[in-house]
Amino acid sequence: MLAACSRSGPEHLARARELVYARKPQAALREYRSALDAVEKSEGPDTARIRAQALRGAADVYWLELHDVP
Repeated sequence: MLAACSRSGPEHLARARELVYARKPQAALREYRSALDAVEKSEGPDTARIRAQALRGAADVYWLELHDVP
């Protein structure tokens, strides 16, 4: 668990994509959430891009994998 906390936003996004391809949608959603948490207080130039990719990825998992639109 400690290793997951030290990952950056892009690393969480990459891990989430791997989990989607491995057909593990719940784990992918946790990684997308972690990506959002990683950039929550950041003001860097890539913050908006990472946030958008994480939200889009989570939406795709809900729609395409879980067939659930919260």
